[in-house]
Amino acid sequence: MNRLLRATLLTPTPFWRLLAIATLATLLALVFVLGQKPISIGIFQPPMDKVAHLSLFFVVSGLIWVATGARSPSLIIGFAAVVGFLDEFAQQFNPGRTVSFADWLFDLAGAILFLMVVGMVRHRDIRRHTMAAAVVSSRG
Repeated sequence: MNRLLRATLLTPTPFWRLLAIATLATLLALVFVLGQKPISIGIFQPPMDKVAHLSLFFVVSGLIWVATGARSPSLIIGFAAVVGFLDEFAQQFNPGRTVSFADWLFDLAGAILFLMVVGMVRHRDIRRHTMAAAVVSSRG
């Protein structure tokens, strides 16, 4: 994994945090505004609609992670649960769209998958630093 991406995921700077907030706000505005337009009906057919939910919430979770300074897994799960619910709730008022509990579960799955990836990156980073420290101390 490239160093910039790893550093941004593990210790985001204020610049990356602000960029994540702006991107998140824009993305969610697009989801809620365009999601209510007739053009949104039938864009993703099953099962690709589930992939779209999972992918969107994976990205949203990443933006929240960076925006919060990489320290709030519970906020990510809570945010995904609430925003996913609101998205499904809003769909009931749009003719041609349907509310789906499965879509909401895939929203949560995207958030959980993101946290699993971050956990793997952190574990790998810790192992790398531990091994480097062991090599340095053995030479000492």
